[in-house]
Amino acid sequence: MKKIINLPNKRATLWHMSNPRKVGLEPRYGSYNNVRRKLFETSRKMKLNIFYILILLFISLGLKRPENILGEYYNYFGSKLKINSDSTFQYSWSFDTQSCWTKGKWKVKHHIVYFEIIPIYDTLRRKGKQDTLILSADEIPNLVTNDTALPDYFFGSGQINCHMSLRLYYKDDKLIEIDDKGKLITNKVHGDNTWYVRKDN
Repeated sequence: MKKIINLPNKRATLWHMSNPRKVGLEPRYGSYNNVRRKLFETSRKMKLNIFYILILLFISLGLKRPENILGEYYNYFGSKLKINSDSTFQYSWSFDTQSCWTKGKWKVKHHIVYFEIIPIYDTLRRKGKQDTLILSADEIPNLVTNDTALPDYFFGSGQINCHMSLRLYYKDDKLIEIDDKGKLITNKVHGDNTWYVRKDN
C-alpha cells in the first residue's frame, strides 16, 4: 500500500514531487534513472536501425542494374552485342570474309558492365586418339567424329580470335569502352564513334 502524505503547503508539495523516494511516491515505471536509461537505450537502438537502413540503401543503389541497359547494341566496326534480361549476352563481329561470335554472362556495378565469356565446346573423336575438346562452330555442343570442324580455325570464324571488351561503361544508351588505365575511350576513328549505340536509336 502506498504511503499517503498530507502536504502542508505549496512549497512542501514541490519538494515532495522532486523527491518521490523520500516520501514513498515511486514512479509507475520505475525510478527516474531507470526511465532515462530506457529512453537512452531506445534512442540508441533507433539510431542504429536508421544507420543500418542507410547502409543497405547505399549498397542496393550501388548494385542496382539500370533496367534500360537491356537490348541490342552495335558499333561502326562490325561488332554487335545483345544484353538479355537473364544476365546472358551474345556478341558477334564480322568484317569482309572474317567473323566471330561468343556468349556468356554479364553483371553491372556502378554503371560498368562486366562480361564473362563462357566458351562452347565440341568433343572431337578420332580413331586411335584420345577425345579432345575444340571450340564449337555453333551454340550447341556436339560430338564431332572427323575434322570437318577444324577449317573454322584457319578461316578465323566461330569463337576463334573474338576479342571483345570485357567491360563497358553504360551512359545515355551508349556502351563505352574502357582502356587499361580506367579511362573512357571517346575518341573517333576516321570520323566514326568507337562506342556502342542502341540498335533502336
